[in-house]
Amino acid sequence: MGTLDILLAVLSVDLTWGWESVQVEAGFVTEEDMARFTDPEPQAGGTWHDVPLTATATEALAAAARLATHYKLTPLPGGALVLGLLADSRSAASKALLSAGSVSHPQLLALIQENVLDTSLADLDLGVPDRAVPAQPGPSKATKPLGSENLPAAGVARARVVEGREEPGSVALLTAAIDLSDDLDLIHLLASMLIDRDELAQLSRELKEEDVPAVEVVEEATRRFGVGLDPAGLIVASTLPGSPRMRRALREAGLPPKELAAQVAEWRAREEGGRAVSGSLLVVGAVSIFASIAASVLLVLSVLGSGAWWQLLLLFGVWSGYPKEGPWVGGAIALLLLLLVNPVTAAAQAVGVGLEIAQAWIERNLLWVRTGIRISIRQQRHVVARLLSPRGRRYQMIRQQSRAQFASLRSEP
Repeated sequence: MGTLDILLAVLSVDLTWGWESVQVEAGFVTEEDMARFTDPEPQAGGTWHDVPLTATATEALAAAARLATHYKLTPLPGGALVLGLLADSRSAASKALLSAGSVSHPQLLALIQENVLDTSLADLDLGVPDRAVPAQPGPSKATKPLGSENLPAAGVARARVVEGREEPGSVALLTAAIDLSDDLDLIHLLASMLIDRDELAQLSRELKEEDVPAVEVVEEATRRFGVGLDPAGLIVASTLPGSPRMRRALREAGLPPKELAAQVAEWRAREEGGRAVSGSLLVVGAVSIFASIAASVLLVLSVLGSGAWWQLLLLFGVWSGYPKEGPWVGGAIALLLLLLVNPVTAAAQAVGVGLEIAQAWIERNLLWVRTGIRISIRQQRHVVARLLSPRGRRYQMIRQQSRAQFASLRSEP
């Protein structure tokens, strides 16, 4: 068994988020590569559970064991094991991942640290691949966590790899921030907004529009969030400037940059301190519910008197208001109630629509106070709906897909 056999086994069982990003940047490894790449020392050099190992694989496992001991990585994570397999740039595992020629050996080791281990191993010599693992344990050093102190540097370094330039922009930094995040709820939230990491990475390299330098964005993120800076904060900071390249990249998803910034900032604020509620918001929300109940009761009473049972379909419109729909839909329902039912029921619906507008306005101002980001009422509805429930996320995703498709058709010559 060689290093490539072990690498394929790790990729098949290790569910750590990040291996996909490593292979996208380096190269995808399949069983067909086993016929193309062999270890430089294919003779037996040891065994593991009575399975013979090549001499290269034997040394690789020893290197992984030394790395785990040195950095106190117990139990041994898959990322650390693969670093041992790749310590020798001549190993079959290294050659398979590097065969596409898109990254160098040191860059590959850095990719695994950033995407799989989610940290940067201190004093890991990436400049001399075959000495990447310390020969002796030496003084014990704990792994340095990817906190606010080294997150800016890690973000810029990752953005350089994504964009392939020494001075990357905000789109590449947005991609890097997604790579650095390990919060599944944030990842699912971004997916509901049609944010595709691989597509963003490609656009960061292909688009020619002007962009804000990642270094400047990181400086602003550090100033804004201070010691509380995290990958979500990097996402907010990278989208807030709304550079021409960022607007063009997010146009593919039908999403304004400021809406993305507000969405993640509000999610982040709720994760830290719950949803912001004021007395006026509670009052308006409660009265809005009573107005909807009144309109529903009046509609049902009217139907019982007239026998026009089909009018009960209007109940769906009465209860499909904020944040799912905007005031235009509620106003249209009020007009239908006026024409088909009676003025009193229509008035109750109109009052409910007015209260929903007031609720959206109050929530928008609360978001502005909490995050420093001011958005439109329409964007506020989208933000609230996504955070309300998984069903709201799916609904907004479908609406966003429709907007993106319409925008693409309109932009075609």
